[in-house]
Amino acid sequence: MKYRRNKVKREHGIIQDALFWLEDLGRLSEVTDIIPGVIEVSHSSERGIVFKYETQTGCKLLLKSNGSIQEVFVVTKDPACVQEWVKKEFMQK
Repeated sequence: MKYRRNKVKREHGIIQDALFWLEDLGRLSEVTDIIPGVIEVSHSSERGIVFKYETQTGCKLLLKSNGSIQEVFVVTKDPACVQEWVKKEFMQK
């Protein structure tokens, strides 16, 4: 079943702890939609969100938590705002 809540599309599962992060990101007025992809195994203990690159409709993020990784596409006209949010929330250099 597909539906949205707080701009987050709920078609696939969302990795542990990431729904909180995505709903927080959805509070940005510049973000129109958040579309999580399929969850895959990563064998990594890293946690957080990584900004990967800009897309035609916004940007792509990677969610990491408890040995899982998930692509997330963010629809926005201001990918730099999302990148700044990621840096602020996850202190990337």
